[in-house]
Amino acid sequence: MARIAKLVTALAIGLGSLSAYAGYAQLAPPERFSGGAYPDFKFAPSANDARYGKIAWQKDALRLPIPGKNVTMPAAYRFAANAPRFAAAAIFLSPHLRLAVGIASWLGVAGLVWDAVNNQWVIKQEGEASDGYKYYVGNSDFHNKPDDACNDWAGKNLSNWTNFGVVSISVSGTKCNVVIYASPDKSRQDTKSGNISKLPSSCPAGWFVTPAGCVQTPPPKTVTQDDFVDKLAPKPMPDTVPWELPYPTPLPVDDPFINPLPSPDPAHRPKFVPTGDPVPNPNYDPKVAPSPDNQPWVQPGARVTPRPVPGSPWQVDIEPVNRPQPGPEPVPETPDQPQPQDIPKPEEQQSLCEKHPDIVACAKMDDVNPDKVKNESKTISITPKTGWGSENSACPAPKIIKVAAVNAEFSYQPICDLASGLRPIVIALAWLSAATMVITAARRSS
Repeated sequence: MARIAKLVTALAIGLGSLSAYAGYAQLAPPERFSGGAYPDFKFAPSANDARYGKIAWQKDALRLPIPGKNVTMPAAYRFAANAPRFAAAAIFLSPHLRLAVGIASWLGVAGLVWDAVNNQWVIKQEGEASDGYKYYVGNSDFHNKPDDACNDWAGKNLSNWTNFGVVSISVSGTKCNVVIYASPDKSRQDTKSGNISKLPSSCPAGWFVTPAGCVQTPPPKTVTQDDFVDKLAPKPMPDTVPWELPYPTPLPVDDPFINPLPSPDPAHRPKFVPTGDPVPNPNYDPKVAPSPDNQPWVQPGARVTPRPVPGSPWQVDIEPVNRPQPGPEPVPETPDQPQPQDIPKPEEQQSLCEKHPDIVACAKMDDVNPDKVKNESKTISITPKTGWGSENSACPAPKIIKVAAVNAEFSYQPICDLASGLRPIVIALAWLSAATMVITAARRSS
């Protein structure tokens, strides 16, 4: 009896201390994590973080509010789709980063180069080389392409052709065609055509015309920060780039993960935290084969289950649990793989008590010893009686009335048919009433 009393006292103390922090808790945001609600989350990676592709895994990021315990959990972050734009802006402002391996390959794909002589970012100009001719249409200037000459000619003569707008400008063979509106309501169109003429160019075929003269390769073009970001961000960002940026550079991330395994595919994971030494299981039945729920010992602890919601990415549910185990050896905190009993069911599969364990309807009751109910037999006899009316009765003859020298016949047959239909229903109700009276009388006499 003394041993049982000590056991009950130990369990009561353990459950009482756990109840002080049972329920939802808002964990403090980790170091280097910032932002309000998604999609404004940002995280600044450091060399101490593990890297799995575009996933940053932060060890000991979260601290749990469990009395008397210094418990931490990791967190993981997946860089958002717009993270390359923030990384590109940081690179533009820090040209020395171009020497990092990942950033150098990223810049090379985008064709961006740092001009150390002029201290500016430049990009190789893209375009078609000269074909050895220069083109003009009517009174247009000379151009390296027929399309440019056609557009120049249309612009110089448009005010003489129409005040109602241009439909299209196109080149077809050696013709420049300009389709214009010829009426205010734009119901009529007209086409102005000009011949495309060409002369030998001062630049050989394959060279490029620049204000400084003909060059064999296109000159680089200075880019602004917006141009730099627009050119670099769409290119695939190497996985090492976030860690090559100056520390701490915050980059956008998606919803973070609480207590994930270190892997390229993180997920929320519950954690079991022991809160005392194992104690004998008062519900253990040695006559029944051991099972996950029928073990001689239980380990008091707390189960921490991630429950993030919009606006609260670090919300967890902390509840006291007693984990059954075969021996009195203390168990460590959650190992690398979660235990089956620690994996929460999907919300749609949870029962009322699993969703709300603290409500009165889910309170655990003491064991009750059933009382035997005595059996007693009684003899009941039922004597059938003739039902409502005769079973072989006949319907009355029709009633004949003379009205204005005309005989009118009124038949009772519809009423008789209705009575015949109601007869079995009335009999069945009478039997049911009789059975109810017999059963009630039997109960009162017992």
